Amino acid sequence: IKVAAAGQRSATEAALSLQLDMANVDLEQLGTELPARMTSAHLMLAGRGDNPRAIASNLTGELVLGLASDSLAEDIQLSATPSIGMSAGTVTSLSLNDLDIRLGDATRSQGQVQIGLPQLAATGQLITSSLNLDSLLLPTSSTGSSIALVPLLQGLMPVDLELRFNELTLNEQTITDINLSLQADAGRLEIIDAGFTSQFGSAQWRGSLAAANAMARLQVDASVEGIEVASLSDSQIKDLLEKPLAGTITLRAQGGDWGELYQNARLRLRLAEAPGGSSAPSDFDVDVEFRPLPGDQFQADITDLYWGESDIRGRVTLRNAQPPVFNAD
Repeated sequence: IKVAAAGQRSATEAALSLQLDMANVDLEQLGTELPARMTSAHLMLAGRGDNPRAIASNLTGELVLGLASDSLAEDIQLSATPSIGMSAGTVTSLSLNDLDIRLGDATRSQGQVQIGLPQLAATGQLITSSLNLDSLLLPTSSTGSSIALVPLLQGLMPVDLELRFNELTLNEQTITDINLSLQADAGRLEIIDAGFTSQFGSAQWRGSLAAANAMARLQVDASVEGIEVASLSDSQIKDLLEKPLAGTITLRAQGGDWGELYQNARLRLRLAEAPGGSSAPSDFDVDVEFRPLPGDQFQADITDLYWGESDIRGRVTLRNAQPPVFNAD
C-alpha cells in the first residue's frame, strides 16, 4: 500500500492532491467475508479552493481497480471518475461517475453509482451489454460451494440499484431485455420488478435471499407466458403441444451454504395452455414440484397432469447415469 499527498498554496487559493495505490490485497482476510483479491487499485484525487471545505468539495480524479476470485474465470476491471459530496462541512457521499466494469473481453457494464457516507449505502444505475455466465463462472467443484451464506448476507451494505442486461446467457440459453431493481441491507438481498424475454417466453418475477435462524432462505416467485414447447425440446413432444403455455413458477430453498441451498431446493411449476381468446377448456394443465436427491438424482411429484383425455398423478425419479435410470409410480 502506497500513499502520497501534495499541496500548493497561492495568494488566493490552495490545491491538494492525494494518491493511493494498493496491490495483492486479500479482501477476505480484511474481514469482508468476500472470497476475492484486489489485484491492483489506483485512486487519485485533486482539488482546488480558497478554503478546506471548497477544496474537499472540488476533489475529483480517477479510480482504477482490479479484482480476482477463485469463483470467476475472468478478472474484474473497474474504472470510474470519483467525486466527493459535502454538506455542512462534512463529507456525505462518494460518486462514481463514468463507471465502467469489465469482465474479460466480452462483458462490459456502464453507469453511475453514488455511495452515501458513512453508511456506505449505494444507489445508481448500471447497463450491461452482454453477460455469459456459462463462460464466466467456474465449475461448482472449484467455486467453494461450502462458503457460508449467513455471514455474507449479514455483511451486506445498503444497496438500491437499477440494473439492465441487454443479453444474458445461462445454461446455453439466452434471455434478453432483463430489467430489475436490486436492493440489499444487512441480512437480506432482494430483487424486485424483474422481467425478461427469451426465445422460450417472457417472465415477470421477484426473489429474495435472507438470513434467518442461522440459515439462508431463498424465495423466487414468477409469472410466465408465451412459453413455446417447440423452442425447449427437439423431441416429438413439441408436436403434441401446439399452443403456448402460461402460469407460475415458485422456488423455495434454505441452507447454510450454496450446496445445502441446492440440495434443499423445491421448484414448483403450474402451467397450462394459454387461452388465446378461446373459451374452450385447456388441453394441457400441469402442477408439479421438482427437488434434487442425493446421488445425482431428481424427483418430480405430480399433483396433476391433465393432457387431452389423460389425467395423471404420481412420482417420477431420474438418476443422472449412463444410461439414465428412470422410475415412475
